[in-house]
Amino acid sequence: MTVTADINGIAIIIAVVAFLILIIALVPMILQIKRTAKAVEDLTIESKKTVEGVNVLVNKLTEQAGDLDELVKRIKEVGLKMTSVADLVVEHIKSPVITVVSLILGTRRALKRLLRREKSKGGDDDGKL
Repeated sequence: MTVTADINGIAIIIAVVAFLILIIALVPMILQIKRTAKAVEDLTIESKKTVEGVNVLVNKLTEQAGDLDELVKRIKEVGLKMTSVADLVVEHIKSPVITVVSLILGTRRALKRLLRREKSKGGDDDGKL
């Protein structure tokens, strides 16, 4: 049995072998592309879940921010009222406190002077404290 082939036959055999090699080389690549597509799909699903969770969190924070804003306004009002009350208290206490402190300091000075005179028994007093 003799095998005779012309150029066309050899070209067809080379093309078929090249095609088979190409198919064998492409199978792992196709499988990897399939796995990558599955991973991307899983990532997309997880991303959607994460975005939903973040949206819920943002909504809660927005509600709490409104409550916090109300609280800050109330604290500001109380602070302004306390400032007014403090001013009134200082205004009403300032005059009596100054009078009492002046009276105490004057009495103290007078007592020192008196005690010095008694110690010296009528001696020379230079007027120093």
